[in-house]
Amino acid sequence: MVSCDEHVEQKLAPRLAAGGYTGINGVAAWMGWPDSATYTERESEYLAEEIHTLDEILTGLEKQPENPCARHHGKRHLHRK
Repeated sequence: MVSCDEHVEQKLAPRLAAGGYTGINGVAAWMGWPDSATYTERESEYLAEEIHTLDEILTGLEKQPENPCARHHGKRHLHRK
């Protein structure tokens, strides 16, 4: 099993550590609330890392021919803004 949240957290680790945040709850605290001054920028950073992480994981699965996910419809499409 792969945890996307853990991968995203690892990618954000330097930014989280600068504010003393760790773990998935630290990610949430780092992002803040939607009315926070830094929320929009941090949400964008989080979503970029999440998309990159999902792309890495799905690419890895596609390279495993024995994996049933790799045979399902061939190519995948990630929706990006």
